[in-house]
Amino acid sequence: MRKIIMILLILLALLAAYIVFNQVDAGPALFDVGEKGLNPASLPDFLESLFGPPSFEKNNGYYRLWTLTEPADVDIESDEVLLRYRRLHDQQYDNLKYIKEWYDSGDAWKLGEKDHGNYNAMNQKRKKILEKSERWTNPPANIMEDWGKVILEEKAVVRELQSEFQVILDRYQKLIDTEFFEDFTLVVKDSGLIYNSPVPDLLAWLHAGKLYVAVNMLEAMEGNWEQGVANLLAHVTFAKKSIKTSRTLIVNLIGKAVLRMTLQGLDSLMNQKECPKEVFQQVLDGLPPIRWREFGNGVQLLAEGFSISQSPLKGSGLFYQPNRTQQYYYDFFEGLYLADKTPPYKWKSHPLENENVTNGLFWWLQNPSGKTMFQKFLDEKTGKNLFTASFKGYAVKTFYDMTRISAELHLNYTPDKPVPEILAGLETYRTLPDPCSGKPYIWNEEKQILYSIGFDREDNGGGESQLYKQIEGVDYAIPVILYLR
Repeated sequence: MRKIIMILLILLALLAAYIVFNQVDAGPALFDVGEKGLNPASLPDFLESLFGPPSFEKNNGYYRLWTLTEPADVDIESDEVLLRYRRLHDQQYDNLKYIKEWYDSGDAWKLGEKDHGNYNAMNQKRKKILEKSERWTNPPANIMEDWGKVILEEKAVVRELQSEFQVILDRYQKLIDTEFFEDFTLVVKDSGLIYNSPVPDLLAWLHAGKLYVAVNMLEAMEGNWEQGVANLLAHVTFAKKSIKTSRTLIVNLIGKAVLRMTLQGLDSLMNQKECPKEVFQQVLDGLPPIRWREFGNGVQLLAEGFSISQSPLKGSGLFYQPNRTQQYYYDFFEGLYLADKTPPYKWKSHPLENENVTNGLFWWLQNPSGKTMFQKFLDEKTGKNLFTASFKGYAVKTFYDMTRISAELHLNYTPDKPVPEILAGLETYRTLPDPCSGKPYIWNEEKQILYSIGFDREDNGGGESQLYKQIEGVDYAIPVILYLR
């Protein structure tokens, strides 16, 4: 009996020591990604130092994105209309009041909800028209299938939808042509992040972008090559602005989708036998080198990461240490951000590797509740989705670079030289290495494709599989069909 009591006392002492040990938290968590001017004192301070003051001047093209779906008879340039959107975001107004009124009005489109807002009626007409054919609306899943040929085959449907969408297309052209475009979405108000801050109708933007690409590809293939290609290059420039200046990750991602799709449209046009040689120089001149802020996730990833990292401060319990737990989040998001800024070929590992804090026999000795909380976050979609945003960014980067290389290759093609020899003499090919390998992009003679080894940094022969659905086993490839011009 005495031995049993001694054992119990020892166990109680160990338990007490374990509890006491877990009451000793680390010092305040530190968030440092090496960027000057960021103020991590609080969430509002951080977000304000990250984004700076927004512009609400009438010349800001972001208003045009918001007003894209206004009824046809509305003057979208009027002060009254612009004020309606400004009050949702400009902190000199009672934003929360106007946000509530906006959602109550029924005019609002809300992320994750279908068939809402001004665009709903137009979208129903779109769906009806696309019952005839919608295979032309996206680049074919099989990259060797000629997208331009598909669009020509479905020309009647394209033109019908163009006629129905003409008001939106005219507004969209003005949006593309705007000199100044800067997201002014309200992301912080008083005590912190505004989770229900409205965003423009991103579905309408995506649909308008798809139609715009198809219409201008058709314009080019029907003989007006210079104008059709010029419009697509302007679309690329606009998409880069939207990526660079977005305040939310979702706007950034739609910008990437629009950019990638437009590049694939240009690739398809250059592969047409009838494509004039002048177009190749036009594309080469119209695609200056792309910068990280124009394809990466930049401030959007920092904003999302810092905001999510505040959640440990709400935890509790004997075995929960908020500072140490918050540092897990900070370290993870610092890794995501630095990886996003760094070409994948320079990585020793990516941020989803070696992040499991519940590994090992004795992981539970310190802060077990905090580690469990963080591990649950890693195992859920959020962490993986944020990493996938980087995956999409580098996909865009490779498509952009390969389109430039393709233009110069088309321009300099001669059948008396092997393609690898011609590539070796091209400035774009020499100066634009694959960011996933650090080596030149690969030419596959049999498939007639130029490709990057992709985000997994493994050469799969140029094969693609579910490009935006997974990371492993995916190469980024474009077909390059060469003719003697």
